[in-house]
Amino acid sequence: MLSTAADLCEEEGWTTIVEEDVRRAERLAEVSLLRREVVRLSPHQKVLLESVYSKEGKQSPTEVYRDFNNIMRLSGREQVSHKTLSALIAELELYGYVEVERKGRGRGRGVDFYISPTGSVERKALLDALKDLV
Repeated sequence: MLSTAADLCEEEGWTTIVEEDVRRAERLAEVSLLRREVVRLSPHQKVLLESVYSKEGKQSPTEVYRDFNNIMRLSGREQVSHKTLSALIAELELYGYVEVERKGRGRGRGVDFYISPTGSVERKALLDALKDLV
């Protein structure tokens, strides 16, 4: 981390490293790691991440399904079923990219699901990484 901060300072002609430089180096390392992780995802998972992270807040599975299939249709790819999308969401939840909130409606009345971006992944960095790949 410190060597990356030193490289950043050297590029800008500075002779000392301050805390701001270390923070920038840390952000560059996070973005680089995120790009390497996103490259390994399947094309469907990348499109799903884009559809979830492109909107703020919680979304219902129906909204995510509609956005996902619109992106797939516009890019000339095959659309998927609700079951396949549900499996993709479960995988991304396992990887820590999305959060799924399950909220019961009472005894025997079913469960509502809400999908949202996780707080541990920076939205802008992920969308930048996806922009190159989707």
